[in-house]
Amino acid sequence: MTSSEAKPEFIRETLISESDIRSRLEQLAIEIAGKYQGKRLLLVGVLNGAYMVMADLSRELFRAGLTDIEIDFVQISSYGSDTESSRNPRLLKDCSVDISGRHIMIVEDIVDTGYSLAALLAIFAARGVASIETFSLLSKLSHREIEVEVQYIGFEVGDWVEGMGLDTNQSGRANPDIVKVTKI
Repeated sequence: MTSSEAKPEFIRETLISESDIRSRLEQLAIEIAGKYQGKRLLLVGVLNGAYMVMADLSRELFRAGLTDIEIDFVQISSYGSDTESSRNPRLLKDCSVDISGRHIMIVEDIVDTGYSLAALLAIFAARGVASIETFSLLSKLSHREIEVEVQYIGFEVGDWVEGMGLDTNQSGRANPDIVKVTKI
């Protein structure tokens, strides 16, 4: 390494491959499509991390026969540029459609401490939704500080991860694999 090359800050190791993610999304989409057949489902993705999961999940739901879906996004932040939750999430972007009386599925990239998801569930419940369920590609049950129910979970992880929309200081979001990130 020359003096002008920066030493890497992190080691990245693949935990879940793109093909394993695709397979799991297909399985969950079949289950969800069966439950919501004949109902119009509003998928609400949590930005920024859930953008890739939303795209892949919505395509899998369509393939599974659930063609009457609508997509919207919210943005809630409890991390900022840190790797530790502030435990005080802030709603930065709200839904652009009226959700009262609607069947809602919140789509998360990861549920960690549970504070952000709990805040969204409370906000949406107060707006009189017909039903609300949650989907998360990843869950860190070992990090959960408050109880939140996640009906559909792709994978359980315990480490800091990035890929499939998740980032480390805005880096790594576009990786189609989920990788463990370890600071050097």
